[in-house]
This record gives sequence, structure tokens and C-alpha cells, in this order.
Amino acid sequence: MLGGAVLLAALGCGGGSGDGGGNKTYKGDGYSFSYPGDWAEQSADVSTGRLDVLVAPPEGGRNAVGLTVLPNAVAKPITNANIEKAVVALRPAVVALMLREGGVLKDEPAPVTNLNLPGIRFESESKGLETKVHQRSTWLFDRTTAYTISCTYVASGADETQKACDLVLKSFKTSD
Repeated sequence: MLGGAVLLAALGCGGGSGDGGGNKTYKGDGYSFSYPGDWAEQSADVSTGRLDVLVAPPEGGRNAVGLTVLPNAVAKPITNANIEKAVVALRPAVVALMLREGGVLKDEPAPVTNLNLPGIRFESESKGLETKVHQRSTWLFDRTTAYTISCTYVASGADETQKACDLVLKSFKTSD
């Protein structure tokens, strides 16, 4: 299965609550985001550093949005001014992640900005599985902390999961 974290570190605790618009809000340690109201938090083993929080539709399966917080993920702060260089510098880590997780990169990592946080986005898919698993990953940087948001789905759950992923990204925010 594909993953979203380059480093194995974990930080985060929190819980969900409603936002009054049919969505739920997850409040972690220094960050929050909204997700669909009919989705639920799934168990995420924070001791492994693989995921801090995972939200998924009621049927579960391979459709989910996961987030991992990686303090000190990079040595120097990544900013909007240096994100182009960071994309080039992070590409080997993305490729290594794909190899380790049994996936293949579908497109080159591209710079993104999400609520003024610089980041990179890339798409990947599994190889060697009977049912192909797709993943859209966005890594956002707040100075040296990385927030990796991994949206994983099979073809039958693509629309629902991509909408949930868009909601998570649109509503994601950090707090000082």
C-alpha cells in the first residue's frame, strides 16, 4: 500500500466535532481540518509514525484520507520563495517512498500553495495488486514541519474520496 510520510515520526492527538455544515472537524495538536460528516475517524497507530489521523467513509476499505505530521522533516525552512528548489530536492525522497511502498509515480511532483503554506503534490498508484490503488499526496510545509495528506482510493471510490480530499485540503489550517 502507498504511504505519505518520508520520515517516521509522529505527533498529534485530537478528536472530531461537527462544524454545523454537515461536515466534521478534526482538531489535532496544532492543526485542524474538516471532513465529510458521514465519514469517521479510523484507528491510526501513531506509535508507528505512519499516520496521525485517518478518516474514511462508512464502508472503509481502501478509500481514505490520512494525515501525518513530521516535525523537523526538513533541515531548512521551506517557504513560498524556495518551493521550486524544494520540489527538485524532495524528488529523490518521493521516488524512494514509492519504491519502499510498492508504488509508481504517475506524474512529477509539482509545487502547490495551500492557505499560504508551500507544498508539493504528486500522484501515484500501486503496482502488482489485483485492484489498483491510487493516491494523491500533498505535502505542506510550515517552516520545517511537514504535513503529509494522502488521499488513497480504488476506482469505485475515486469521486467520493477526491471530494473528501479536496475538503480536507481546503479546510486544513495550522495554529500557532
